[in-house]
Amino acid sequence: LTRARVAAFGAHGRRLMVFAKPAEYPLDWVRKAWTCPDEALIMLHGLDAYACAAFLSLCVRLAAFCCLLSCCCLLPAYYYAAREVSAQYEDSTARQRAAFTRVTLGAVATDTDRARADGAAWVAVLGAWVLALVVYAAVRDRYRRYRDARLEWLLRGDPDWPREASYTVLLQHLPPALRDDRSLAAHLETLFPGEVARARVIAPRKEDRGRCVDA
Repeated sequence: LTRARVAAFGAHGRRLMVFAKPAEYPLDWVRKAWTCPDEALIMLHGLDAYACAAFLSLCVRLAAFCCLLSCCCLLPAYYYAAREVSAQYEDSTARQRAAFTRVTLGAVATDTDRARADGAAWVAVLGAWVLALVVYAAVRDRYRRYRDARLEWLLRGDPDWPREASYTVLLQHLPPALRDDRSLAAHLETLFPGEVARARVIAPRKEDRGRCVDA
């Protein structure tokens, strides 16, 4: 199927065949997934597959950034400003729970060291703003890429679909003289010479005919 799609695109699609070949060695799919351009993904697998892969890629990028932000900024700030873990825990589970709680914003010692608490709070606020800006920029960039890819797909078409399907127009309230395929096609040909590929009239069902007339 992939070879048929590449052949349908002609010379422009043959250079993308390198991304359609099976993996040549273990974990080769990682390299291909990392280096595969958006154009190759759209041409080889279609716009829907590209949208799904782009959404998963966006989620992975945002999750990785959240982990990096937490490990490098938030967790050290919370740990630095938190209360000391008491050594009176006899249960190891309780001790581990207390140690884990220490790296959260709720464990910041506001009653003992106000300067450290203020610093941890400002780090949390700045981290939230940075995360919001990064999410906004990533979603905006991905939306613009999808918008441009969809417009290009509508103009170029898909080899598995009739090209006319991208330019289908619905006409309603036709006069009785134009309610058959041949009459409508002849009328549209006089209005748009050589620009109409096909005209098809679909009559409403009997149970819907009354509602269509009333509408």
